[in-house]
Formats: sequence, structure tokens, C-alpha cells
Amino acid sequence: MVGTIEQILHFKNLFCVDDGGAALKQAALSGKLVNTGIRGIAWRYFLSVLPNELPPNKKWLERLEKDRARYKELFDEFQVDPHHAQEEEDLSLNNPLSQAEDSAWNRFFQNAELEKTINQDIDRTYPDQDFFQQKDTKEMMLRILFIYARQNPSLSY
Repeated sequence: MVGTIEQILHFKNLFCVDDGGAALKQAALSGKLVNTGIRGIAWRYFLSVLPNELPPNKKWLERLEKDRARYKELFDEFQVDPHHAQEEEDLSLNNPLSQAEDSAWNRFFQNAELEKTINQDIDRTYPDQDFFQQKDTKEMMLRILFIYARQNPSLSY
């Protein structure tokens, strides 16, 4: 990976020019973003995760903060810890054998089954590429795919 000063210069040369992203696109298409440390930022820009405004501005940070907060909301919404369920008083709902839809235990087991299915696919994702075999990468993919599957149950992961 390129050193920090070089990363800053590379970033400025690609993101802080008023060419509508042409230099960035050309660098990406020619493979010049590999090992620069800014490829992830470029992907966010190309996929419109970041506002398509160059040079970067305050809107980039606002968008990242908003998206990260939304991600955390979704993660918290879909994660279920049946040991800390709200319906503790109602044992017909708050027990591991409950099949009720609104049972925390039922959702917990459904989540575990979904995660198991997703992990099978993640394990098959580019097995020859080190990046996709790293624990952090696999966990990140699991969280993203899990949230997507829970948000879109009609797609039935």
C-alpha cells in the first residue's frame, strides 16, 4: 500500500479536480487504484454511496454519517437477543419452544438459520482470493447480506 503522503496526493489528483470524475474513472478502468488505499472511496463514489459531486465537500461527510447511523438502526432492529426480550412476563412468548411470530426466541432461531445460509454462500465467495477469506471481510458481508435479506423478505435469501 502507498504511504500516507502519497495517498493524499493521489486522492487530490483524482478527486479534487474539476473534470466530472473523468480522471478517477480512467484510473479505475486502467487498474491504477490497486494498492493506493483509496479504491474503497472510489467504489463508494461510483456506486453513488457518496454524493456524485467533485471535489469532495461537506455533503460527503454528512452522507456517510447518515448512512452509518441508518446501518446501525437496521442492525439493531434485526438483531434479536431473546435473553433480553421485552415480553419477559409472558412465558408463552418468551421461551425457546415458542413458535409465535412475535416471539423473540422464534426470531432468534430464524436469524440463526438465515445467517447459516448466508455463511454457506460467503464461504464459497472467491475461495482463492485472500481478501474474501479474511474474518473481518466475511463478518462484514454477513452483516450486509443479513440486513438486506431481512429488509427484503419476499426475495427469500
